[in-house]
Amino acid sequence: HSKILLSSGSWVTLEIFSSPKVTLYNSSMIEVHPFGAFVPKNARYLILGSFPGKELGDWFYGSIRNQFWLILEKVYNLPLKDKKSKEELFVKLEMAISDIILSCQRSKNSNLDMNLTNITFNLEVVENILRTQKITTIFFSSRFVENLFKTDIFKYTFGHGTKKQK
Repeated sequence: HSKILLSSGSWVTLEIFSSPKVTLYNSSMIEVHPFGAFVPKNARYLILGSFPGKELGDWFYGSIRNQFWLILEKVYNLPLKDKKSKEELFVKLEMAISDIILSCQRSKNSNLDMNLTNITFNLEVVENILRTQKITTIFFSSRFVENLFKTDIFKYTFGHGTKKQK
């Protein structure tokens, strides 16, 4: 059993079970996640996103329109211009990063989470991170991701042994 603080402020207790592969099918061309996960030794925090946009960049949140790395550059007063510098920062912060979706299809040729279909969840990776690391806090990139995690990932990966802690 593990207690994890979600970014919404609620605590959950996880009982991790083996997970089946969960896929929601439609049809058409499926995109596969290009980055995998980044999990530094002794990670205490986890950022969970959905799936990379069409303009990838060099790593997570690398689209030219995404402000994630620019904000972190200002906060930590560091240049974060390449994947290596971003990984080094995450090692110092004890921060793992992964996406909740392993593969999917884009409806309407859109980057919006709500237009992702034919979803195969990244269950093995998320389960492995939570099983092998001492994650105390999960930060979700959106409510969409948080809802997927609380419903689909909990349901299939953690069984029915989840409950909120006060």
